[in-house]
Amino acid sequence: MVAKKAAMGGFPAKAWPGKPLFGSWYFACGCSTDPAHRKTETTTHVRCIVIDDVGTKVDAARIRALPTWKLETSEGNFQWGYLFNWTDELFEHDALNAALVAADLQDKGAQGVTRLSRLPGSLNNKPGRSDWKAQLAEVNWSRVYTIKGLAWSLARSPSGASSRRRCLGSRRWATTSSIGYRPAGT
Repeated sequence: MVAKKAAMGGFPAKAWPGKPLFGSWYFACGCSTDPAHRKTETTTHVRCIVIDDVGTKVDAARIRALPTWKLETSEGNFQWGYLFNWTDELFEHDALNAALVAADLQDKGAQGVTRLSRLPGSLNNKPGRSDWKAQLAEVNWSRVYTIKGLAWSLARSPSGASSRRRCLGSRRWATTSSIGYRPAGT
């Protein structure tokens, strides 16, 4: 599923057209049974988690797991992506995302499995970005994680933060300990 920023705002989703894309394009971390919408209720699997704003808002030295890819989305600003084998652990994905937000290692607007991330070649046409073309700075497709394994790797980051957040579309509470996330020194 891909999405392009609409002229009137929003990011309507659609199936990949199978050809090069031009403009501001994004992909969803989760896979949905509804090709036209990104909803937690219709998400069945997740393929990755992406940490946004590395280098500008998030200090790269605090992230202790090597990413599968680094995408430069504007000068000095990166999205670090962590590839998973296809997994239906949506609750665990959102708990990890909440733990990253709580530890100030993730954009506070990141909303779990429905999160959008830029595609390589996508234009960043935000003010002051001069239509920056997103480019892969590093990629290693052999770096594939499980959610719990990534949580343990990231837990080595110096943070005392913990999180308790209701997983969207769920009656269960996600906690950092429920997925094995343990801040350093605990």
